[in-house]
Parts: sequence; structure tokens; C-alpha cells
Amino acid sequence: MAVDRALLSAKHYPAANTAAVVNLAASGRKHRVKRIMWSYSDAPPAGTALTVEDGSGNVVRKIFITAPGPGVVSLDAVNSAVSTAMIITLPAGGADISGTLDVEYTDSVY
Repeated sequence: MAVDRALLSAKHYPAANTAAVVNLAASGRKHRVKRIMWSYSDAPPAGTALTVEDGSGNVVRKIFITAPGPGVVSLDAVNSAVSTAMIITLPAGGADISGTLDVEYTDSVY
């Protein structure tokens, strides 16, 4: 039986024109992403998409970003396999555009 631990958070606020990446490292647990909060300091280029990947490089969620934000995405059903990393990426927004990424998640113990 899985037991969810307390709500955890991770964030990345990089310099301008740098991708914001949160890496939930592989462990003996299963990650469950609850919410992703993001923003850009100005409108991002067309085609910009926030992605959630499993540790194997498979994109399990892709959300197109069409405005600077801030934005919130609730993803209660996005889980990793046990002992698998999850990588959440907000791409670089372009010259002089900064992005921020905050992720709330739980870890399930088996």
C-alpha cells in the first residue's frame, strides 16, 4: 500500500534566456506532481511548451505557454514509476526574458 508523504516543493529561478528545470531525483519512492506554477518576465516565443518527463526522457505532459503568466497547472494524476526521476522544464524564454518554475509534489512510500 502506498502512503503519501507531506507536500514538498522544488523551484528554479534561473538567469534570463535559461531554461528553468526541476529534477525530482529517482529514489525508492513514487513522485506525484500536484501543481506547477510558472511565469515569464515577457511573452515567450511561439511554440513554447512546459514539459513533464519521466526519467527515461518520455514526455508525459506537454502544456503550451502562450502568455507571460503567471500560470498554474494542477496535475494530480501525473505520477512517476517507483524509483524513477521526473523532470519538469520551462524552456528559455529568449533574450532578456526570465522564467520561474515552482513544483509542488508528494512522494509515495511503498
